[in-house]
Amino acid sequence: MLKYTIKRLITFIPMLIAISLLSFIISINAPGDPVERLSKAAGNEGTAEQQSSASKKIKQELRKKLGLDLPIFYLSISNLASSDTLYKIQDKYHQKNLKALTHQCGNWQIVSNYYNQLLSIKEKSSKINVNEIAKENPNTSLNNINEVINQFNFEIGSLLETSDQSIMDIKFDKMYNLVENNNFLAHLSTYLSL
Repeated sequence: MLKYTIKRLITFIPMLIAISLLSFIISINAPGDPVERLSKAAGNEGTAEQQSSASKKIKQELRKKLGLDLPIFYLSISNLASSDTLYKIQDKYHQKNLKALTHQCGNWQIVSNYYNQLLSIKEKSSKINVNEIAKENPNTSLNNINEVINQFNFEIGSLLETSDQSIMDIKFDKMYNLVENNNFLAHLSTYLSL
C-alpha cells in the first residue's frame, strides 16, 4: 500500500505541473480581450469623441485592476533593438505596429520618439477649439472645420497603426497638405517635422 501511494505521488507532481502549464497556455492564447468585454458592458453615452476617451480610460483602469498591464513573463530573451517596455502600451494594434517598426528600423529609441511625437500631435489636434476657429474665420463653415480636423485625426490614427513606408509617406503628405491649406492647423506644422 505504501508503494502504491508513493507511486501515485510521484506521478501526481509532473501531472500537476503539466496541467498548470496547459491551462496557462490556453488562458494566454484565448481569443478575445476580457477588457474589451468588460468595457462594453460599461455603457455607451455621450458623443463619439467622449466615448473614445472615456472608453480608453475605462480600459486602462480595468487592465490595471485585473493586472493585465503587467507582462506575462518578467524575463524575456530578445534582440537589443526590441523594447522591453512595449507591454506598457495599451492598444494592441499600436504594439503590433511598434514591433514591426522596430524590426524594420532596428532602433527602439527612434521608433519610441516617433510614436510619442504622433501621440503629442494627436493630443494637440484634439484640443483645437472649433468654435474659436469659426469665429476667427467667418468664411469657413463649422462643418468644413470639423471635416478637416477629423481628416487630420484620421491620418494620425492611421499612422499609429501602420508600418508600411509607402502608406506612411502618403499619410504624411495628406497631413502636410491639410496643414498648408488650412491656416487653423498651422501651429501643428512644427510637430510634423518628425
